[in-house]
Amino acid sequence: MNLTELKVARIRHGVKAKAIADALGKTVDSYMKREYGSVGITLSDMVALTKVMDLSLSEFITIFFSGDLPFLQDEREDYDFRQYVYPLVEARKRAGMTEEQAAQKLQLPVSAYRQRERGRVLVSPVECAILSKMYGLTLTEFNDVFFRSCLPFRKTDLLDLTHIIPQKAGGINAEKRDEMCG
Repeated sequence: MNLTELKVARIRHGVKAKAIADALGKTVDSYMKREYGSVGITLSDMVALTKVMDLSLSEFITIFFSGDLPFLQDEREDYDFRQYVYPLVEARKRAGMTEEQAAQKLQLPVSAYRQRERGRVLVSPVECAILSKMYGLTLTEFNDVFFRSCLPFRKTDLLDLTHIIPQKAGGINAEKRDEMCG
């Protein structure tokens, strides 16, 4: 999570903390605690923040996953995770992993991992990133599995990511490679 970029994006997009707090159903003070890192941001918070600030996919990845969330470019049309009651279960099965293997990667007891798969315990942003990489999800699959297709990003948004300087080097304010080499 890159909280500095969250604040920068809010200011850059001209969104007041009050508007975000209203979208989250929280007080301004409660939102500011999220922006300062004293309260964690949930996956549902990410959706609201993305929509209110009209974040691009690269901003979303930089802010919430510190620029480290790759998606497969493979256009798999054979999986539509929206059709499953528990899409995380199906993503794990498609990846050929057992509950035990997934739990081990997350450093959780198997019972705790099962709770996440069945939606009884919320998946944290950190777990979301680990599972996305582990299961080799495409952008659409990531959106289906963790956000029930409510993020505004599409497969075509991935094209822009190939032209961005690695996030760890320059953040979301980095210029495009072509412009720098131009």
